[in-house]
Amino acid sequence: MLRLPTVLHQMRPVSCALPPHLTWAYANDVKFGQKCEFQDAHVLLSAKEISSVQSIVHALEITNAHWKPLVIIDEDVDGEALSTLVLNRLTVGLQVVAVKAPGFGDNRKNQLKDIAIATGGAIFGEEGINLNLEDIQVHDL
Repeated sequence: MLRLPTVLHQMRPVSCALPPHLTWAYANDVKFGQKCEFQDAHVLLSAKEISSVQSIVHALEITNAHWKPLVIIDEDVDGEALSTLVLNRLTVGLQVVAVKAPGFGDNRKNQLKDIAIATGGAIFGEEGINLNLEDIQVHDL
């Protein structure tokens, strides 16, 4: 099981795909103390909001090919990207959870860097670094 820093336990889920016997949960429906646990998950870190399908489709393909859950930690997931996550959860059975990155401003950037170090991943959309979600590779997750 992936051991992450305590700060991940303090994050409030923005949205998450729950087991089939549960319904799709939104931020207002998630109650304090609920948790979502994945074994050996891919972790996608983004410093920017994810709203287009094109930005996450390759990450979903990689995750589905490896049959691993996907944890997305970013500023926000909305629009057609969120719809795509829900659709993939319901039709393909992809295990996925989207979590709003903790903190604000420089604090958020630093916490994302800490999570990247702990998980061995890369941060997409970070200023000064030319990593695009469309070019994601399995070693970036």
